[in-house]
Amino acid sequence: MNGISHFLGARHADPVSSSMPGSFPRENNDANARSHSHNFKGFLKYLSFALLRIPLFFSYCLLSIIVSTFTYLNKLSDFGLLYNRKTTDHAVELNILIETLSNESLSYNSTTYNFGSIYNPQSQGIVSKSIVESYTSLLNSCTQNFKFGLIYIHDPVNDHSLKFVNEILCNEEFVHLIKKYQMLYWFGSILTSEGLQVSNALKFRKLPAIGLLCLTNSNKIELVYKIEGTLRSSNFAKLDRVLSKYYPQLMILRQQKKNTDMHRLLREDQDARFNESLRIDRERERQRIEQLERENELANREILKKQWLLWRKTQLHTPTQGSSCQIAIRFNGTERTIEKFDPNAPIEEIYVFADLYRNKLLDSDEVYDEPPLNYQHKYDFLLAAPSPRTILEPTILIKDEATIYPSGNVVVEDVVD
Repeated sequence: MNGISHFLGARHADPVSSSMPGSFPRENNDANARSHSHNFKGFLKYLSFALLRIPLFFSYCLLSIIVSTFTYLNKLSDFGLLYNRKTTDHAVELNILIETLSNESLSYNSTTYNFGSIYNPQSQGIVSKSIVESYTSLLNSCTQNFKFGLIYIHDPVNDHSLKFVNEILCNEEFVHLIKKYQMLYWFGSILTSEGLQVSNALKFRKLPAIGLLCLTNSNKIELVYKIEGTLRSSNFAKLDRVLSKYYPQLMILRQQKKNTDMHRLLREDQDARFNESLRIDRERERQRIEQLERENELANREILKKQWLLWRKTQLHTPTQGSSCQIAIRFNGTERTIEKFDPNAPIEEIYVFADLYRNKLLDSDEVYDEPPLNYQHKYDFLLAAPSPRTILEPTILIKDEATIYPSGNVVVEDVVD
């Protein structure tokens, strides 16, 4: 601008003053004119360069904005799938996340361990046995076993997530704390519904994030420590102090649970012994009652049998003079008696006589004119002719059985039930 002012000032100089007496020679005026012309050309060159540079600068800025926008839109497109995906198994989501982090961690060489060697169950990682499949399972396990719960929410959109994983989760001091305090842990992605819900519930403001859960004196699971967003927020010494603060309380709760379980087992064992003793006593009582019922039933049956035999005794046929069948009956292999029967009577007459003889009722003075009600008599023995051995049927007439008529031998054989 100074060149412009100088140039314009030279063009509008007073012409009268240039021709005044005592002025410089004309050659000096020509030199000044050439100087002004040179300055004007420099201004034009500067102006042309400025007019060309400004559009190029804005074009570069615009292109940078477009490239950055497309890069982030590509990442956010995955995040948009969260609202369109169907519900999947939590275990499947966890396995996918662990496999992804394990593969990505292999390219990171600044740590002693890689992610897969520590946390991947398929490669039998250092602490892989402490992983749980879902956030709900983590809460239940921490409550039942009185252990710390470690949560990691992964953000694949964040370019610093992999560095966060390798510098914190794969840090040797961090892994040592997990093993020292026997933590249970669960990993989730912000791109899953479960990971998003957990992140909102724990009020993580920056991702990726790590949270430490612990059962407090109020018997509630609470977030007692967290690392959010950047590596600057990590402090393993502070994490160790927090763990040391709550660990004795968890040990007390574990001991209380152990004592409670022991008392419960003792009580269950006592109850089992008592119930077994009670069951044995009840079984004995049941058997005693059943035995008593059987004895009463047998006694009643014997009474009815006696009444029936005494009634049937009055119905026996008396053989007539000169018309009889003489039968020798042998009992139990040694005892023997001889009796005459009416040949026109059925063989059942011999069964009745044998039954009366076995029950010692032949000489009884008791008499029953009618049979007992609701009683059906069954003979507990068989009559057989010995040679050849022939079972005598009660319904056949005596005279029709050649083995015993007009005389014969009969053996009484007990029927074994």
